[in-house]
Amino acid sequence: MAEETGTDLVEVQTTELQEAAKPVLLTDEAITIIKHNIDMAQKLVYEVLEEGVDYGRIPGTPAPGLWDPGAGKISAAFNVYPKYTLLHAEESDGLVSYTVESTLLSRGTGKPMSTGIGAASTRETKYKYRWHTAEEAREFGYSPEQLEGFKRNKDNKYRIPNPEYGELVNTIVKMASKRADVDAVQNLPAVSSALRKLFGQPVNERNKWRSFWGKVNQLGLTEEQVHTVLGVASVNDWLAQGKTIEQAIETLARRPVEPKAEPKAEVDIPFIEDKLLQGWKIAKDAIKRLSITGEQIQKWFAHYNIEIGLADFEKVVPPAGITNEILNRFVDSLVAYESSHKVQK
Repeated sequence: MAEETGTDLVEVQTTELQEAAKPVLLTDEAITIIKHNIDMAQKLVYEVLEEGVDYGRIPGTPAPGLWDPGAGKISAAFNVYPKYTLLHAEESDGLVSYTVESTLLSRGTGKPMSTGIGAASTRETKYKYRWHTAEEAREFGYSPEQLEGFKRNKDNKYRIPNPEYGELVNTIVKMASKRADVDAVQNLPAVSSALRKLFGQPVNERNKWRSFWGKVNQLGLTEEQVHTVLGVASVNDWLAQGKTIEQAIETLARRPVEPKAEPKAEVDIPFIEDKLLQGWKIAKDAIKRLSITGEQIQKWFAHYNIEIGLADFEKVVPPAGITNEILNRFVDSLVAYESSHKVQK
């Protein structure tokens, strides 16, 4: 490296060694995790997403796509939330354009899970033009001759350039952010693969998957139990063997029924008042400060037929039978004991 000294550059030797980049090594555990994520992502999109509400084909597009409501459901399942970064912004008399990056952060760890980019501008047809009657168009300064050069629909409205660009800033920003969110959601682990499979399958195939996971829920099985019964690491492995979803459901339904475990008796959580806890802490501190013995403690509490010793005061909460009234009297006795010892000294 070079170091500047005055106006000259002097070469300086460094002893730092750059570690060679290590190749990525796939492991059996990593492959198992990937298969698990794919299974869960497929289960998520087939069970939760509703066609026509969460995804579908927008007129003019060749294939179905994920919509904002569906992206919201997937984000909720992954427990992530978006953080936005503005990549580009342009506002002028004839153009409003924004490009936004959405980073999905884990609510649990705060770490980024995926990113996506979305853009929107007033050059898009739905923002660039507005449909108005001839009378409305004249209010914007268009003459009858000018209107003849514009498109006209069956409602006898004219498509004129949007005269209200300035009011579209908020709309454009929100649309760019939503598109960035959808892009980021599709980049979450295994989601893109699951969506591609969902969008590329006929409706009857999608219904088969919904039926499968619905049956799994009815049988009360977990994903791990499904894999164990089918003898595969992933349901896709089952299908790769040439078997069908219907055969999988049949196999799961014929599995040996495990005996139900006897429910454990519920134990009520004890409620301890704040005052009792405060008194207990005061008593513990006083016992330690005054070097009170276990015999002294036992003798005092014997007046109330309560068996308690020095070891009990090592615990966080008082044992059963100790009330605020008893504890207050005990603390008063400790205060009196401390005062008498000070007088003797």
